[in-house]
Amino acid sequence: MKAVVIGQSGQLAQNLARLSGQCLASGRVPELTCLGRGHCDLLQPETVARVIAEASADLVINAAAYTAVDKAESEQAACTALNRTGVAALAQACARKGVPLIHVSTDMVFDGHKSGDYVETDPVAPLSHYGRTKADGEAAVRAALVDHLIVRVSWVYSPFGENFLTAMMRLASTRDALSVVSDQIGHPTYGPDLAVSLLTMGEALLAGRGQAGTYHVAGDETAISRYQQAAETLRLAAELEVPLKAALSPVLTRDFPTPAVRPLNAALNSQKAKDVFGVRVRGWSEMAQTAVRGLVAEQRSEQA
Repeated sequence: MKAVVIGQSGQLAQNLARLSGQCLASGRVPELTCLGRGHCDLLQPETVARVIAEASADLVINAAAYTAVDKAESEQAACTALNRTGVAALAQACARKGVPLIHVSTDMVFDGHKSGDYVETDPVAPLSHYGRTKADGEAAVRAALVDHLIVRVSWVYSPFGENFLTAMMRLASTRDALSVVSDQIGHPTYGPDLAVSLLTMGEALLAGRGQAGTYHVAGDETAISRYQQAAETLRLAAELEVPLKAALSPVLTRDFPTPAVRPLNAALNSQKAKDVFGVRVRGWSEMAQTAVRGLVAEQRSEQA
């Protein structure tokens, strides 16, 4: 399978790039080409059309997005251009080429008012400009081509890239005190498992197995809070003798206002993706130690 990944430096693109040339569970070895903005810029639809038209790819995976959630409230035009207009151009280019598209979306298309995990058929009701543009991007993909997978993800973390795990480690090493919200819950999603899941789903779609449409892929475990995730991250880092200064304390979202409103409940139900494609993302308690060890190893390697 040859796949073009839109995105290169982001967390998900890096996770996907590390799978190129590796044997998947199916026995197949994917060939992945990750394209940064210098080669395929969603802000320039003409470059998108040209790249997709000229690519000899079986599949396109969109791992690019405007993800600065708070900054999006003051940079709405830039966020809209990338997450809605650019995605529409990409989907249209894939339709003209006749190549399937996997588009990665977010739990932030929901308002967080539901008492249980969100399923794919729940109505979207984003609270932030970022969430609205991601919902619009989903709609643009559905309108442009039939052969698509919209994959909503939640709280993705990895030993590299910008994510909650790396942010907590960075902040805890430079601050004396650190407050983390305790009433926002979700399923932390291990980036390497997510990358494998996307390729597995893409393979199945190309082989005529499974169905196009919208899916949730998130950590397979009971939802936890951001504070719980942060506390375990710092505990594991301390076991590895990482020098941390910050004392961690919980805070309620209402007492910690941010420019963008986030859903209190960001928990996604991934049963549909399991049933249709057989994918599974291991839960936070299972992968936390692996992720923290990997991050510490990355940091020490850079410092050596």
